[in-house]
Amino acid sequence: MMLSISLYAGAWSGMEDGFLRLFRWMGLLLSLPIIGYSAIPFFTAAWSSLKNRRYGMDLPVSLALIIAFIASFKATLLHSGEVYFDSLAMFVFLLLLSRYFEMM
Repeated sequence: MMLSISLYAGAWSGMEDGFLRLFRWMGLLLSLPIIGYSAIPFFTAAWSSLKNRRYGMDLPVSLALIIAFIASFKATLLHSGEVYFDSLAMFVFLLLLSRYFEMM
């Protein structure tokens, strides 16, 4: 979130292009463990629901995570558009936290 605050503040007051690229790449690198490890419960549940043809909430959650990551990755590579790595991280965190409270 600290990287995102700097990106938002830089969009408001102006930021050098090098710093903008640096913060975007740092956001990408920090979100890789979130997509690659923390979001695995959503992906596995979505895959099993697809195999069983019984669609639950994990399917749209997984689609949203994948689409947001791909769009942000593309924006980082092409240096155009917005990145949503912070939203992706908070979304996974809040969903995992709600699952934890639900299990308790």
